[in-house]
This record gives sequence, C-alpha cells and structure tokens, in this order.
Amino acid sequence: MRGMRLHLAGWLALLLVVGAQPPGQVAADTKFDLVADPLRFLRRATHAYTDEFPLGQVQNQAYGYLFPQGPFFLVGHLLHIPDWLVQRAWWLLLLCLAYSGTLTLARRVGVRGTLPQVLAAGCYALSPRILTTLTAISSEAWPVALVPWTLVPLTRRTPRIAPAVVAVAVMGAVNATATIAACLPAFVMLIARRSYRAAGRFALGAGAVSAWWIGPLLVLGRYSPPFTDFIESAGVTTAWLNPVEILRGTTSWTPFVDTERAAGHLLVAEPAFIIATCVVAAAGLAGLARRDMPWRGPLLAVFAVGFWVLGSAHLATSLYDGALAPFRNLHKFDPLVHLPLALGVGHAAATQSAETSFHVPSGSCLLYTSDAADD
Repeated sequence: MRGMRLHLAGWLALLLVVGAQPPGQVAADTKFDLVADPLRFLRRATHAYTDEFPLGQVQNQAYGYLFPQGPFFLVGHLLHIPDWLVQRAWWLLLLCLAYSGTLTLARRVGVRGTLPQVLAAGCYALSPRILTTLTAISSEAWPVALVPWTLVPLTRRTPRIAPAVVAVAVMGAVNATATIAACLPAFVMLIARRSYRAAGRFALGAGAVSAWWIGPLLVLGRYSPPFTDFIESAGVTTAWLNPVEILRGTTSWTPFVDTERAAGHLLVAEPAFIIATCVVAAAGLAGLARRDMPWRGPLLAVFAVGFWVLGSAHLATSLYDGALAPFRNLHKFDPLVHLPLALGVGHAAATQSAETSFHVPSGSCLLYTSDAADD
C-alpha cells in the first residue's frame, strides 16, 4: 500500500508538470496529422508509399506509429476528446511509466529509503533526455521511458526474460535506432551478470516481438533513397558531445541550435540548469562509486558501455557518416548512462541520510537481492 502511494504521489506531481503546459495548444510533436486525424494517418501508415504528402513519397518508418502511439491517439479521437488533451495524456503516460519503472527498479535493486527511491525515479523521469524530446518528438522519448521496465524482471536471482521482452514489444518502432538503443541496457546487464543464455534468449525474444517492424524496415531500406546522406552529418550530431555533456545528459545536438525546444535549450543555455544537472551527475557518480552500491557491478557495466558509445563520437566520425550512419544520433543511447546515474543519486541520498543518523557498516548491502526481497 505504501508503495502504491509513492507511485500515486509521483503521478500527481507529473500531472502538475504536464498541466502547466499551455492549455488548448497542440505542440508540433512528431506528426501533427497523427493528432489531427489519427484514423487517416494510420490507414496511410499501412502502405509503404503515399501520394498525399508532399508530392508522393516512400514513407520513412510511418508503420512505427501503428503501435502503441497511433492507437492511443485514435481512441482519444473516437471518444471526441480535444486533441490537446489527448496529447497531454500521452505525455503524462510517458512520464508516469518512466517514474514508476525507475521507482520499482530502485526498490528491487536495494536503494534504501522512501525519499532516495523517489529521488532516483524523479531524476530519470525528468532527465534531460526526456525533457528535450517530450514535446518535440515524444516517439523517441517513449522507448527511454520503458528502459527501466526491461531491467526490473532481470533483477531477480533468476532473470525473467518474458516480462522484459514484453516491455520491448511495447516500445514501438517510430525510430528503429531508438528502440535498439533502449534494448541495450538489459542485454548489457545480463552479460555483466554472466547470464549468457538469458542474454541470448532476451535478444531472440526482442527480435521476435520486433519482427512486425523489422520486415517493413528492410523493405524501406530496399526502396528508399539513402536519406542519411541528406540529413545532419556526424559532425553536427556529435559537435557538442564531451564528457561533461554526457554526464549532464544534454547529449542531443538540437537544443544547441534550436531554441524552439524550450526545455532542452534552457538545459544547455541557463547557468542555473547547467549547475543543477552537474550536481545531479556528481551525486550519481558518487553513488555508483561507493562499494556498497547495490548491483554496483552490472550498473557500472551499463554505465561504462553507454559512456564509451557516447564518447566514441569524435573517434569515429567518418564511420558514423558511413556504415554506422543510422546510429549517428548517439544521444539515443543516453539511458545507458543516466539510468545508472539516477539510481546512483538515490543510493548517495540514502547513504548520506543513514550516515547522519548512525554508522552503516561497510559492505552491509548485498550485490544481488533475494527473490523474497523482490516480492
């Protein structure tokens, strides 16, 4: 019961955040026609080619909206709910999933104390990666919100693969790279635990539930022109990437050049937000660095892989303009860094609180929690 109250309190706080956005206004979030007429949009998305816009084109991953984002907006449309309210409800659902997933994960791995658990969940749900994309391209923020749910079933002594695969199935496929990046933390955690068979089953399961969009993606690759040659280059997407920005979470290049993404731009331009994100990153590192950090080994492995991927930007620019062009927007791998950091913030807060009241013996936390603690 107490755990449910924590979820409800977080959802209420997030409702206030979403409700503070200008009422009555529809944001240009990903696809305006999805909001205005979802039924027509979804009908068009079932075809590889459309002659409606602009003068006919092979559609780029439009099938990705068939689930789950498209049906969500379609239900709101059929119920005659105002477009802007449906959009706010979508944002709220995304934030609540990120919050509750991280809160559940924090409890499962052994972050102690109510406030530290809530703090970890809030840090991830309102992380720069989600805030930067929420109202501009929420289809990319959606897989980020589901990353904690892929890890929760894996924290048991015997990892449960099926629930983790279900979380993958709900990620959708508006952006294939974003979905792949969101699956990577679970795979790395299983490898770090030396659960190689489980990692293989997870990879096969993720591939199986993604077959519905992998097939159309292969068709798109066969008939579509090489559009990665005509969009932003690796030099643009990685120009602002450095260790500090990676740790702060401001890994997306668009806020540096686009002031319309208000939240993202404030995070890279306002000194107060820059200092605040640096403090959060420092707290997360302090928590991860402690020897009594629960699940320290697997979480550090996930963090290290994410930091290496994001840090490879300036070492392989030509490669990201060549064979790895679909992955040149490296900010999609941000959850590898910031989910461990969020949990580190929670643990740092828990240990600080404990040390101010009584001495905590070194090594008092176990690396893995028991099944009894998970229930």
